[in-house]
Amino acid sequence: MLDMQIFKILVINLVILSVLMIGIEASLRLQQLQSPIAFSYNYHQDFPGIKKIVPYTIYKGDYRSFHPIEFQKKAPRTIRILCIGASTTLQITQAYKDTWCGLIESRLSQEFPGRHFESAIFAQQGWLAIDNYLWLEKNLSDTHADIVISLLGINDMMWNGYPSYSYTDLETKKAFWLQFRRAYDPLYQPSLQSIGENIDNISLQSIIAAIFTGKEWATYKRLLDIKAKIINARLSFDYDHTSSAEAMKRHQELPLTTEITRNPDPITEFGDVVNAIVDLHAKQGISLIMLGQPVLWANDDLDPNAGSYWFSLQHQGGAARLPSKALSAMMEHYNAIQENAAREHHQSYVNLNNRIPKSREYFLDDCHFTDIGSAVVAETIYPAIAQQIALLKEKTQEE
Repeated sequence: MLDMQIFKILVINLVILSVLMIGIEASLRLQQLQSPIAFSYNYHQDFPGIKKIVPYTIYKGDYRSFHPIEFQKKAPRTIRILCIGASTTLQITQAYKDTWCGLIESRLSQEFPGRHFESAIFAQQGWLAIDNYLWLEKNLSDTHADIVISLLGINDMMWNGYPSYSYTDLETKKAFWLQFRRAYDPLYQPSLQSIGENIDNISLQSIIAAIFTGKEWATYKRLLDIKAKIINARLSFDYDHTSSAEAMKRHQELPLTTEITRNPDPITEFGDVVNAIVDLHAKQGISLIMLGQPVLWANDDLDPNAGSYWFSLQHQGGAARLPSKALSAMMEHYNAIQENAAREHHQSYVNLNNRIPKSREYFLDDCHFTDIGSAVVAETIYPAIAQQIALLKEKTQEE
């Protein structure tokens, strides 16, 4: 009789505990649904030229900004600016206020007090021009953007052209790239937010199952580890000079060469994608400012920063270390394609590569910016943006 009473008490307590856990989970989930933040973290890093602790927030919809933006709506007298590209746009080593995109919004808000400005970074580390094009093709019209600023070229030049690389035409590449990306890139699959929610659901079930069946908590821990790995697939939390130094060391161990084989040459794909991006903006009547990719590489045989590089160029023979002068000349070809495309469609182009000093004061490595570098980028772009805002003002008055 006593055993039966103890058993009943245990069952009641277990039921109460389960109900409480479900209630807590529901409350947390409700808060999560209401929050505009998809992910938030403080980076700790020890690179020279950038802050040691950096607040990093991704809002639902996979963008960075000063605040959440309701893209379906836009208040009167609001000018919305999107910054697209890859890591040199995303700038995960800097707080949003220190990114070139954030600095532009801050200055515009000061100099045009009668206007409201919203800026957002839509970019991902490692993205190529075609990744940006596919994103724009799907989302551009829904953002209600007035101005888009693109910073493209470095990844297409360095990472395309790998041993199995092929290219015939843009439509074929688009179909292939979507299939390829979906195979491993969480950003081409359901959103991380959705993935995280699914894992949270499984985790709750695991807890309840552990309570009633006496199973070990290893299942629950394993699921949390999976969730952490999914998030880590997108972001590396902590940066230090050690990992950077190791990458530089591996790069320096490659033999210096100018003998590379790229057939087909990925610059053809880059040209087709850039023209498609410019044409897309022209058809939608959205102002586009294309930026020529700036690099630390000196157009000189004697490069004082040569030991700071880790970008190895991919070609049919694998990874190669090219002289700075050769890389600099190649980058100019990629920038020239962007300039020609922008001019032909009456869009703006700013060549940052001849405006940002080639010094470690401005660059962390081959192409990523220090805080000072970002400030110079923003200052260099600003006149072109101010010009576009003046044109928007004229257009508004005409309407």
